[in-house]
Amino acid sequence: MRREGIRAARTKQVRVPPDPAHDHPVAPNRLTRNFVVAALDRVWLADITQLMTKDGVLYVAVVMDLCSRMIVGWVTRVQRDGWLTMAAVEMAIGWRRPPPELTHHPDQGGQYACPDYVAVIARHGILASMSPPGSPIDNAPMESFIKTFKVEHVYENDLATREETEAGIAEYIQSFYNCRRRHSAPGYLSPAECEKQLRKPS
Repeated sequence: MRREGIRAARTKQVRVPPDPAHDHPVAPNRLTRNFVVAALDRVWLADITQLMTKDGVLYVAVVMDLCSRMIVGWVTRVQRDGWLTMAAVEMAIGWRRPPPELTHHPDQGGQYACPDYVAVIARHGILASMSPPGSPIDNAPMESFIKTFKVEHVYENDLATREETEAGIAEYIQSFYNCRRRHSAPGYLSPAECEKQLRKPS
């Protein structure tokens, strides 16, 4: 590696404030760490991460198709609230038009348990599932994406203004992660290649 000028990407420890307590009802864990899904738009994972730009904090809400690892929805916002998560899942719904009884699996944060968010997914026939508190392994593929996103994009770039950061996130997800980055889970295909294979007529 030294001879070829190759260096390992390094992670950084970033302190993220915990979600405030809430009294909204939460969904059961329907996924139960079953991360093998054979069809598209059967299970979507979701989460939020925090970035620090020169303009201040920026939150990113992401929705992933578990089968292909395609990022099907993402939104940035300066506030970590239900509007952030609703915009991300509505983007995914508008793009994918999922069949009924899709399982949607985030954590038990208030942004996912609030009545407005619950109403959005219920209106589209989506089944709610939630990881138990303090158990990131129950949403492991999404946690893996967030780590990859930060190592490959966030930590390798100078996050300037929020507008520039948002443009960079869209470029990373749309042009690189979804279309070119290969994953072991779908047979070392990119999400786009995986979906192309799955959509071929049998």
